[in-house]
Amino acid sequence: MGGILKGIETELSVLCDVAIPHIKLLRLKLMNTKYKLAYQALKVMGVPVFTNADNDRLGNFFIDGEARRSDEWISYHFPPPHFIFGVNPALESILSQFNLRCEWVNPSLMAVYES
Repeated sequence: MGGILKGIETELSVLCDVAIPHIKLLRLKLMNTKYKLAYQALKVMGVPVFTNADNDRLGNFFIDGEARRSDEWISYHFPPPHFIFGVNPALESILSQFNLRCEWVNPSLMAVYES
């Protein structure tokens, strides 16, 4: 009986080793589409968005709080009364359409993540 269970366990292990990377790749591909669409929508609106090598660690793209006219979209220290936690509701609305959210990394940078 032990030999049969060992064989099944080995087959399941091999199946997982093959399937899991494909599932992760599919999720990444679908996720990237949402991020790309949101990135382009925000860029058209004039939001100072950018990407860099830290995308996997901090988020798929960022909003620059030090760029020219960035205070129209995000403001850490002196947000206008209609901003929610320093974020323009119009920016938040676009992100929520793609099931994304933004979060402060530091007072001059916001990262965008999946909700």
